[in-house]
Amino acid sequence: MGIKERREREKQDIRQKILGAAQQIITEEGFAALSMRKIASRIEYSAASIYLYFRSREEIAQEISEAGFGKLLAKMTAANRSKDVSTRLRAVALAYVTFGLENPGTYRLIFMGDSEYTKAAFAKKDPESVANKSYKLLLDLGNDLRREGSFAGTGSAHEIVEMVWTSMHGVVSLNLTCPAFQSSPKALAKIMVDTLLRGLLVQT
Repeated sequence: MGIKERREREKQDIRQKILGAAQQIITEEGFAALSMRKIASRIEYSAASIYLYFRSREEIAQEISEAGFGKLLAKMTAANRSKDVSTRLRAVALAYVTFGLENPGTYRLIFMGDSEYTKAAFAKKDPESVANKSYKLLLDLGNDLRREGSFAGTGSAHEIVEMVWTSMHGVVSLNLTCPAFQSSPKALAKIMVDTLLRGLLVQT
């Protein structure tokens, strides 16, 4: 390995240390407690050196959020395979729940964090961000459902997506905050999706 490659690897290692420390602080104390000085103390660097990698704590929040959404997008994309729209919608919704249950720390951070973190994480209006791509995948399903004529209601694609998303988020968040009230969150999610689809689709 050459000097240039070694320096680039070291740079990436430091970036990951910064992001890891920041995520721990946000999870333990909330986004309001995050500061460059506190991150530096966790990884035993100077606060000034943190600014060589990130311009602000908001930029750090955006990168942490993007990494989490990247995992979510990969799981939903893998589930979005069937030619039948309702089957795809069911599979993607269940994939969303599975992501939340398998990645509780990440899910809490990007969907259940304090409002200041969420505001910072979504401040960057980039249509190519994985967060926006994740939502677009869901929105395309809503549009496909309406376009094929199987949707029984009058709601927009956005409203269809928000309804399904809200339901799935409820299953995950209840499990994370009150697990004793759910014997099987995946089973509950399946029942909920099936019930929603019966209401959404034209009955033949």
